Amino acid sequence: MINNNNNVLTRIYEDQEVAFREGISGSEVRIDEVAKFCGWTQIKGGKEYIKWERVNEHLLGLGVSPEVGKGDFIPEYIMYPLIGKANNDRAKQFMLWVGKVLVEIRQNGAYVSPDITPKQEEQLDKYSTNKKIKNTFKFCNIESIETEFKECMIYHKNKDGKGKNTIQNIVINALSNRKQTLIDSGKGSFALVLAEVINVIGKKQKETGNKSKSQIISHKNKIIDKQLQIIDEKDEALNSLASTIAILNPSLSEYMVIDTHGMSENYLYEKVISNYTGKYITVKTNTYNNWIRNFPSHQLIPKDELNIDWDRPIVVYIKFDCLARFDKQNLLKSAFDQIITREYKEDDCIIDKIIVEKNSEINSYKDGKIYCYIRNVD
Repeated sequence: MINNNNNVLTRIYEDQEVAFREGISGSEVRIDEVAKFCGWTQIKGGKEYIKWERVNEHLLGLGVSPEVGKGDFIPEYIMYPLIGKANNDRAKQFMLWVGKVLVEIRQNGAYVSPDITPKQEEQLDKYSTNKKIKNTFKFCNIESIETEFKECMIYHKNKDGKGKNTIQNIVINALSNRKQTLIDSGKGSFALVLAEVINVIGKKQKETGNKSKSQIISHKNKIIDKQLQIIDEKDEALNSLASTIAILNPSLSEYMVIDTHGMSENYLYEKVISNYTGKYITVKTNTYNNWIRNFPSHQLIPKDELNIDWDRPIVVYIKFDCLARFDKQNLLKSAFDQIITREYKEDDCIIDKIIVEKNSEINSYKDGKIYCYIRNVD
C-alpha cells in the first residue's frame, strides 16, 4: 500500500482532489480522501487531521494489514466495506461517486462527463466498442434483436461502408454463435427465429455497399419492417418466450468461467485478539485474503455489459469444478460474496434464488473453476 506517484489519476469531488491508481491488486484509491469523506478526522488549531488509529482499527476488522498512513493507497475491494463502516450519507455518496469513476475509467479509459444524457450513456454501454456490441447481441432478449440492431446502426451512422460492414459482421457472428448454442441445447424453435433474423441482417449487409446514404436509410426501415413481420408471424412462440427462458437453465457455454478453485466456508474467517480493544474479533484468514487478492476479476463480464436490470430481482447460477472432498454448498459463500458483493457491488437482497451445482470433480486444486451465470427473474 506504499504510495508511489506513478500513474496516479486525480479527480475532483466536492472541491477536493481524489487520487486513483492501478496497483498490483487492481484499482486503488488514496486512503486520505476516503478517511476524510468518512468523517474520521479532527480539527486542531484550525487544521484537519486524520484519525489514523480509527482508520487502521476499521481496516484490521476487515482483516487488512499492515497499517496505513498519509499518502497510502488501498485496493478498491477494501475501500467499499471500509466506507460502509462510516454509516453516514456523505460517505455513501462518496462511495457511489468513486465506484462510478472507477467503472468509467476501466471501461472508457477516462471519466465520462456527468452531463451525459441517460440515452447517450445507454448507447455508450451497448454500442461504443466491438466487445460491447458482441455482448449486447449475445445477451439481449430475442424479441428485442430487431430494435437493438436498428439502434446500433443508427449509433454508427457516420461510419463508412467498411465500418458498417464490420459492425454487421460482429452482430451476425454473435447471433450465429447464439443460434448454435440454442440448437445444441435442443431449443430449435428459438434457433429458427434467430436464423431468420440473421438472414435478414445478412441481406442488409450485402446491399450496404451498393446504396447511397439516403437509400441505406430507406432500406434500413424496410429491413426493420420485415423483421417485425417475421416476429409477428411467430406470435405463439414469442408470447411464451419470456416465461420459457425464465425457467430454462442456461447452457454451460453461457456461463462466465473463472479459473480459480472455490474457497471453502470452513477457511474463510478466524477469531483473533484485537491490538486495540484486547477482545476477540472475527477477521478473514490469510488464506482467504490471498484468494480474494488473486481472484481473476478480468475473467468476469463487466457489470454494465451483462444486460441485467440491477433494480429488479436476479437469479444466480453457480457451478464448480472442485476436488471430491469439497461440498458445493461450502464453496458457495466465497464465490457469491466475491462476484456479487465485491466485484459487482450489489447487496444480497437483490437475489431471489441461487442455484448451485458441482460441475465436475478434479484431481488437482489448481484445476478448479467457478462458473457463474446471472439473469433477472423475469
